[in-house]
Amino acid sequence: MTLVVSDLLYRDGRPLLREPLERRRRALAAVLRPTDHVVLITPVEGDGRALHEAACRQGLAGSVARRRDAPYLPGVRSALWRSVRAAHRFEAIVAGFDPLAGGALRLVLAGYHGAAAGERLVGIGACTVPGETAIAAGLRDALERRIARFSSLASGPRAGFRWVRPELVAAVEHHGWGATGRLLEPVLIALRDDLDPQACRVPEPGTGGEPPGEPRRPVLALLWRLPLGEL
Repeated sequence: MTLVVSDLLYRDGRPLLREPLERRRRALAAVLRPTDHVVLITPVEGDGRALHEAACRQGLAGSVARRRDAPYLPGVRSALWRSVRAAHRFEAIVAGFDPLAGGALRLVLAGYHGAAAGERLVGIGACTVPGETAIAAGLRDALERRIARFSSLASGPRAGFRWVRPELVAAVEHHGWGATGRLLEPVLIALRDDLDPQACRVPEPGTGGEPPGEPRRPVLALLWRLPLGEL
């Protein structure tokens, strides 16, 4: 376990909340002694867009921008800081579904992992499609035509869904890969009838994602001063 530190709110019993971030950071650097398990975030000042794009390429959830002259406002979401989420895209196989109230559908998403000789279809998360959307009606028909008696997944959910043949490809946007190899907050954006399901490969380390069951070490980036208008 690693403690990642980016701010200092009290020092020697004296509150620093009204001090600007730049001064709080100097006070933090003066008292914190980094170790293998205590990390001081190094601020980056410069081109916020380039740093954010680099975070996206590494499969991170996004970046955080903070004004260097900002006080700390407990419990307040203000214009003094901004969390910029990364949006990634992945073409996943629909392996199953669960009909929900109002015509909504919860889809089981999957992808192929491993070399050809030992490749497996593994569950990588689930997303919900609202019932009132135009895509939901066509999706229900496509799923009903592919109903299967058993799950095609080598790993993932084993019960609570209706299973389908792994033929339907869904393009989803997400916010990165979790430690267990699951997509973070996937959202369906389109169906891909032009793509071979075999092309839906779970990414390997260093290619923007992580394989199932192999947690990655968290990497955080703090923007010291960012031209927020450029994002």
